[in-house]
Order: sequence, then C-alpha cells, then structure tokens
Amino acid sequence: MSQFGIEPDEITYLGVLISCCHGGLVKEARHYLDSMFELHGITPHLEHYACMIDMLGRVGLLEDAKKTIDHMPIQPDVHIWQILLSACNIHGHVELGRVAASKLLEIHPENESAYILLSNLYASAGMWNAVGRLRKEMKEKTLRKEPGSSWIQIGRKSHTFFVNDTSHPQSEEIYEELIRLYKQVIVSLEPEQDGASLLTMVLAA
Repeated sequence: MSQFGIEPDEITYLGVLISCCHGGLVKEARHYLDSMFELHGITPHLEHYACMIDMLGRVGLLEDAKKTIDHMPIQPDVHIWQILLSACNIHGHVELGRVAASKLLEIHPENESAYILLSNLYASAGMWNAVGRLRKEMKEKTLRKEPGSSWIQIGRKSHTFFVNDTSHPQSEEIYEELIRLYKQVIVSLEPEQDGASLLTMVLAA
C-alpha cells in the first residue's frame, strides 16, 4: 500500500491481524502490531490486542497472551479476559484460567460466562469440589446458564446471535440466506449422504 502512496489505517491493520490470527502467523502478527505505532503512528485499540491474544490462545501460547495483556498501554476489558479464559478452557490451563476469571469478574461481577467457562475448566481437570463450589456461588447470585451463542465481526461492529434468535433487525434476511446456502449444499451432496442432520443444524442456528 505504501508503495502506491496509500497509508494503512487502524481498520487495515485490524484486517491484517485477523488474517494472521486465522492463519496462526504469530511472528507476522507481532511485527504488524508493533509496526502500527512505530511506522505509522497508529495507536492499537482493544480490537487489535484482542486479535493478538486470540491468536496466541489458539496456538497454546497462553503465558505469552497473558504477558501481552500485562503490557497493553490500555486497560483490558471484559472481552480481552474472556478470550484468555476461553483459551485456558481449551488447553486446560487451570491456574491461568483462574486469573483470567478473577480479572473478568472484577470488571463484571455478574458475568455468567466467567463462571461457566471456569466451571467447565475445573470439570475437565476433574476438580469436582471446585465445580460444586462454583455452581453454588452461581446459584446464590441467581446466575443461570445462557443459551449457546456465537458472534461475528463485520467492520468494527460485532453481531451476537443465539440459537433460534430472531432479535437481529435483519433476522428474516439472515434465515433466508441460510436456507439458500442449505439448498446449495444439498445439491452438492453425494446421493448416499443424508442432508437431514444438516437441515436440522441450519434451521436451529
């Protein structure tokens, strides 16, 4: 871009970091994150650090992810700690998971996802007494397990959705597109393949 006189902005870097995250390109992502300010005077935002931490968590570099959080020039938010906690849950890192959950709950004491992820982490490690204590604490705080959710990011806006969710203003168009994609996939299936389970999955999404 610079060769053509076009300077990258924060959105450009966010796209590059997301690509590095999906490709597991740790070295490249670190280079681009550092070059934001060093080469172009752009201060990284939480979204940029979230990509970096997410990538480090995906490849199992949890201590590096924690160090990145510790050295951020801005305060980490709930999303940052939730990313680290999710990574600890995947890789079974109980000690660091406790730290992430504690930090998350300092910011948002009634965040049910922190309790759920930490409970799952304890369960995976066979720490059933800790699971029981945590669930008792959840019950005392009248927290309940929310339905499974997911999210996508388009530009700089995040969209969260749940199973059977129709709250999104474009839900009708979204479901129409899902049906269209389902039909397209069914056409490409081999005759012996069963599309019933796929239909159930799509309609329940």
